[in-house]
Amino acid sequence: LTLPHSYTFEDGTAKDMVGTAHGTLEGDASVSNGMLPLTGNGFVTLPAADINIPSYSSITFEGVFKQAEGITDKFTALASFGDVNPSTDWMGINYIIMQPTRQDDANSRTSISCLNTTDPWATENGVNGAEIADSLTHHFVTVITATEIKLYFDGALIGTSPLTGNNSLANVGTTVALIGKDVYPNDPLWKGSVEEFNIYQGEMDAATIAQRANDFTTAISDIDIDNTSILVYPTYSSGDFT
Repeated sequence: LTLPHSYTFEDGTAKDMVGTAHGTLEGDASVSNGMLPLTGNGFVTLPAADINIPSYSSITFEGVFKQAEGITDKFTALASFGDVNPSTDWMGINYIIMQPTRQDDANSRTSISCLNTTDPWATENGVNGAEIADSLTHHFVTVITATEIKLYFDGALIGTSPLTGNNSLANVGTTVALIGKDVYPNDPLWKGSVEEFNIYQGEMDAATIAQRANDFTTAISDIDIDNTSILVYPTYSSGDFT
């Protein structure tokens, strides 16, 4: 497993902290305090040709985020990769989409669909999970190998689905790569804040996913410092506390 592309937003930009596939802030997207806050009027464009998903034999996408409330009845995407149909400009094709919410107000989903330019949703392979309807920190992982697609949510394997037909990494488009926006151009922009988005070459194993999810979702940054008291036992009267 290697990490070719990593977006941690720690330097105040959408720079690729490992490779050279640097992101571009679009709309009102901004970076502050190591986070990418998105209001529904901005997103990040990544250089899809440089990331070159068809060159991978297996891939792991890892997103860490807090979602805004009130968007569970919309098709939104934490990230998406692929093409836009040149003859039907509202339609995404040859895509991978990671959706914390969907218009059914019931599910999250990760999916892949390739080489169907008529009704690509009809030939998707994907995994549904529970919808993300809170604003807590969540860890969302999609793994795609030569034979299947997997969804992990907060460290737990939600499910797998076999790849069928033309659905494979080799057929994923290389013109669109987005954080906070769907490859279907007319879908609403995602709202929330992204802490990290990473693209790994290879399949991250279940134990590593569980550990990383635990590290992110139990971080001290989730505590409301202004309204929290910390008591230390036994008590002490002098010296430093770490």
